[in-house]
Amino acid sequence: MSRNPYETLGVRQSATDASVRRAIQTAKDEIAADASQSPAERERRLAELLTAADKLSSPAKRDRLDAALRLATDPAAGGGAAALLRAPRTWMILIAIVVLVAGFYWQHDRDSTRQRIERERIAAEQQQERRTTEIEVRRELEKQRLEEELRGQKDADDKQRQEINEIRSAESQKKQYVADDRPVPHPGNYPASYELSRRDSEDQRQLSAEARQRDMEERKQRYEEELNLRRARADVERQKRYLEQREREDEYAKARREAASRPGRY
Repeated sequence: MSRNPYETLGVRQSATDASVRRAIQTAKDEIAADASQSPAERERRLAELLTAADKLSSPAKRDRLDAALRLATDPAAGGGAAALLRAPRTWMILIAIVVLVAGFYWQHDRDSTRQRIERERIAAEQQQERRTTEIEVRRELEKQRLEEELRGQKDADDKQRQEINEIRSAESQKKQYVADDRPVPHPGNYPASYELSRRDSEDQRQLSAEARQRDMEERKQRYEEELNLRRARADVERQKRYLEQREREDEYAKARREAASRPGRY
């Protein structure tokens, strides 16, 4: 078994390169000056000195020698695995592997997050489209219902107005028939003429009163019809405003969902 080069030269492992060179030269001089040893012994010592000098001739060789000595003196430090872990290139490879794995994981996490956000956005848009369609359908149905109610109310008012006009026309014809059946007074019959004039005056007053009454009823009916029409229009406008408010709320909610779904960290 070969000796430790440091023991061969008689120097410490922590000695400087200059100290190692001086020790090599001193050992050569001692071997050359020792005349008591045989030529074979001198050759053996000189070969051992040259071997130690070669192992310590460069910093790289000396580092390898120091590593081998540490492994030899510290068995717990292990064998090839421990030496491999202590090598700088091994740590560089491990760091590169960790960086690559972390990069792949970060890329996968980012892609998964983007896909999830995109799925949520598509689902929200589909839900918003369904809600918009439902609102449009409800609005159209409500509009049709209001139009039908207005048409029904208008038809009822027209029918009622026609019945009133028919009743009034029948009453007017009846009174006309009664007036036509009256006897024509003789010019010399003054009491009959006076009575006829009085009856004509009363009929005229009654007809005027009835005309005023009919006019008041017609005005009242027109007022009620106009009031009902205004109420119906107000109901339609209120329904429209309600649907528009719902649409604005849905658009605002959609905008908030889109803003929340945007990945702020990318």
